[in-house]
Amino acid sequence: MSTLLLWGTPLLAFLAFSGLSSFWVQVPYDEWRLTQVVILLLLSGYALFSSLPKKSALTPQIHRLLAIGILMIFALIIITVSQAQYPDRAIADAALYTLLLAAIWVQAILMKRAPALAPQIAAVLALLPLLTLVFLPLSILTTIFAHQESVWHQSFSNIRMLDDALLPCLFLLWQRPAWLAKHPAQTLTFNAMLTIALYVISTLYLIAFWMDGARAGLLTIIIGLGLIGLLRRDQWSSLRLPLFTLAVSGLIYALLVQLLPTDFAVSVMRTDSSQRTLLWQKALDLWQAHPVLGVGGDHFALAKPWLLNAHPHNLPLQWISEWGLAGLMTLILLLPIMLRILHHRQTLPAFALAAVAAVGIDAMVSGVLVYPLSQMLGLWSVAWLISLLPDTHLISNTEKKSIASHFQIWQRSFKIITAWAIVAMLVIHGRDLVCVHCVSVDSENAPRFWQFGRALHLEKQHIAPTMPE
Repeated sequence: MSTLLLWGTPLLAFLAFSGLSSFWVQVPYDEWRLTQVVILLLLSGYALFSSLPKKSALTPQIHRLLAIGILMIFALIIITVSQAQYPDRAIADAALYTLLLAAIWVQAILMKRAPALAPQIAAVLALLPLLTLVFLPLSILTTIFAHQESVWHQSFSNIRMLDDALLPCLFLLWQRPAWLAKHPAQTLTFNAMLTIALYVISTLYLIAFWMDGARAGLLTIIIGLGLIGLLRRDQWSSLRLPLFTLAVSGLIYALLVQLLPTDFAVSVMRTDSSQRTLLWQKALDLWQAHPVLGVGGDHFALAKPWLLNAHPHNLPLQWISEWGLAGLMTLILLLPIMLRILHHRQTLPAFALAAVAAVGIDAMVSGVLVYPLSQMLGLWSVAWLISLLPDTHLISNTEKKSIASHFQIWQRSFKIITAWAIVAMLVIHGRDLVCVHCVSVDSENAPRFWQFGRALHLEKQHIAPTMPE
């Protein structure tokens, strides 16, 4: 039954890409956030009551760092919350990212227990964007031949939300996991048709990036493929699919630009930074003014100077500006785990590894780890890689009896902090979970936790649905 928890991310992705709604709340983004919170609460609740694993993929040195660092970070978070201008916002932000980290931990454990299931889920995640992108060619044909522009982004109120969610799915498609791979037991015709279908789907996904003018997404895709070329020379032959479809999609985009109205596609040749430099400067200024405790979680949008965006489009800058030393220490603690993954790069799925690298790079220029769907998809790939790391540290009976074991100290500490995050999330946003047909409301409509990122809670109010850009 516990493996059913691994289907939480595919469920969220299905709801988002299909455009289906339970009419829980009025705006799709808010519904995705509430669905994500429920999934995170279930995964974190499982973490509280599951037994500690006897083996670990991490080294004793990493365990020692985690044992010391987790408690220090939590203490700093409590102090930051106590001095924040809006403590409820800070608590909810800390709870969300704690639950996301707990979800990585739990999913990695469950994937290790059911190793055959993760590739099956990866194949499903790779194809789910088709539920939205099938409308792209239909919209193009309608515009060219019927001269009627139609919406193809479906429920995604902001094109960047779709691009950020599509990024890890594209790399999972190129990985060809489970039943997407060639099978010797199948006929040559079947394998050839499957390969052709994947080329078509990959081209369609990439055209979406081109049409949205997703410069950050295309850049991270190229960097991710470059990393495979540098670090996994045994996988050079597998680069044919992404490189060929990247070139073909670019040529198709160049042709469509000549055929479609100028406002149908966003140019990738823009010279502006979409205000990123202003956002980054604001984040650096906030960190300089509050280097130890930060300005407070989810306070970026409310701090002066006023800028429209509710996050700085750079997760490291977001954490250090809002959480100060706690954010910086969290980033430092994540580095050994990422280096551990990099150390075993030869045995890990190459494109899944590239997906994590691409998401990490994109997180420094976009909101891939801010929006609920892309958060879950990106971190699912991280959990998959961690689950595939070899167990190198066996916990002996002596260590099991010792309360001083670094391995057990950090895991028990993290369980306690996860319990705090569950309670905090329910206290702050419990009322929103049961607020039927509600909506987030502010005057700017810049997404963060909610679609209207400056709002703390959902409210009962009738508004017209937000149309995609």
